Amino acid sequence: MTPKSFCDTLERQGLTQIALAKLVHTHEQTVSRWANGVHPVPGGVVAFLKLRERITDQLKRLQRVKPERKGHHETDSLSGTA
Repeated sequence: MTPKSFCDTLERQGLTQIALAKLVHTHEQTVSRWANGVHPVPGGVVAFLKLRERITDQLKRLQRVKPERKGHHETDSLSGTA
């Protein structure tokens, strides 16, 4: 992951460098070094960010889909009555 794509990913996900540092249990300066290309972003952090983005995308898709409830009646779970 390039420093630019790293910074773009943080922005897309609404994360600051400080917030990411807390999420991945590392020092803020370390995240700054990743963002500035001083050190490469570790594979585990890249995987975490990609997974986080995929989960967020999936949740957004699920929120757009409204299940049809035609002919469906909720029943009382104990008595089996509507």
